[in-house]
Amino acid sequence: MMRRSLLMLVLLSSLTAAAQAPPDPQAAREAWQRFVSEAEAERLRRERDRDIQAHREAQTGTVLTADQVRDAENRKKQRVREKTYQELRIALQDFQSAHRELDDALGAQAKLKTPAGKLEKSTGLFLKFLKAKTKERGQFDAVELKDLPHSALARETLAAARQMAPALASVVAIERVDTVNVTYLSVLPALERELLRLQWLARQLK
Repeated sequence: MMRRSLLMLVLLSSLTAAAQAPPDPQAAREAWQRFVSEAEAERLRRERDRDIQAHREAQTGTVLTADQVRDAENRKKQRVREKTYQELRIALQDFQSAHRELDDALGAQAKLKTPAGKLEKSTGLFLKFLKAKTKERGQFDAVELKDLPHSALARETLAAARQMAPALASVVAIERVDTVNVTYLSVLPALERELLRLQWLARQLK
């Protein structure tokens, strides 16, 4: 357990450093997010207009310059990046909600099936993203957990979710920027391994 806590600390520290996102007051952060969303929507609208214009020019036989082709490719990449970011942002919100629901259910000694299912699903979305992000796979062996009683598995699941939440928040923050830190890419297999572990734990509670 001590070794796992140390590994999670290293993983979180690496992701936090890669994100380079110092904490802001809640109100300022929400205001900034609204500003970014509005600016992004306007930028995407302008890009769609330019794409439509480029398509019309192509239909009329107008030859695009190398710069125009490059700009169109960059806009396409940006749209893909934006789509990925929005999907991860929603997955993070679902993960955080499932984590809270699991915590509440454990405290009330209620059934864990529903929050565990939500936790498994949101974890799966991040795993799908990681498989597309890097070819190096994280490996997980459940042998150390298979003999634990249900109550211990529940506590272990909650602890794992609590540890993973800030790491996943860092992933979402990093995916918002245009450049990728090498440190970030190097820790993704370890992140995948911990997510596989959490996914396995959540499945045992259903």
